[in-house]
Amino acid sequence: MISIKIKNKAGEVLAQAEGNFARCVYRNKYDDGDYIDVTTDSDFISFRAADHLAESIIFVPDKHFKYAIPQGDKRLTYAKCTWDTDINIVCARDVSHDEAYGFRNVALNSAALRYEESFFPYAKANHVTRDEVSFEERNSIDGVICQDEHGNWPFQSYAGGAREDIEYYLYFGKNVLVDTIVFYLRADFRDDHDTYWKSFEVEFSDGTRMPVTFEKSNSGQSFRLETPKATDLIHLTNFKQASDPLSWAALSQIEVYGNYIAEK
Repeated sequence: MISIKIKNKAGEVLAQAEGNFARCVYRNKYDDGDYIDVTTDSDFISFRAADHLAESIIFVPDKHFKYAIPQGDKRLTYAKCTWDTDINIVCARDVSHDEAYGFRNVALNSAALRYEESFFPYAKANHVTRDEVSFEERNSIDGVICQDEHGNWPFQSYAGGAREDIEYYLYFGKNVLVDTIVFYLRADFRDDHDTYWKSFEVEFSDGTRMPVTFEKSNSGQSFRLETPKATDLIHLTNFKQASDPLSWAALSQIEVYGNYIAEK
């Protein structure tokens, strides 16, 4: 059973719904401070914070989270129709054991928010270019892949600036068994705006590392592990750019194919 409540900043309920497939309809525009309050009796649910976002299976260890409705500049990485509408729909549904623990892209979370760590997956890094929303970590797991430009929707990406001392982390909340990782590097190569990373290392929670090397391409670049790896995070480190001096390089999307590991 899932409960969805849309609340204002005073905590007053504006709309609500519950059920195994809960659809909450709010017939008004969102105001500053509005948020979605979700409670579930399951560890995993499928969640869509707005009608135009990708449906994502998320892990909710505390069975409760609050989703702050993006406001102001935070909306720049969403299509305008996502939040600027008089009718807002929030959907959440229970998922089967096979769906929760089956093989899929376990990195996808269109509802990810910066600094929101109460549901998984989520991403964070030590540097974000000019601290701008269009380059926040969440953009790398939102399911939107448009690499040939940079900036606001649909060209958002994770970018850490013209530097190589980036530390990027993708957290799953519990162990997953990773089979394949696909990287979509940003490819705004017009007028040499972008360079790209020629290599970095993928570190897992046991400290082992997998070096990866890249070509200058807007295609997804896929790396299959020789043996699937159990890990609760992916850490990208030891970035090396293809340009000298350093320039702009960014990650449009990371996809991690594998499955959550069910407890015995």
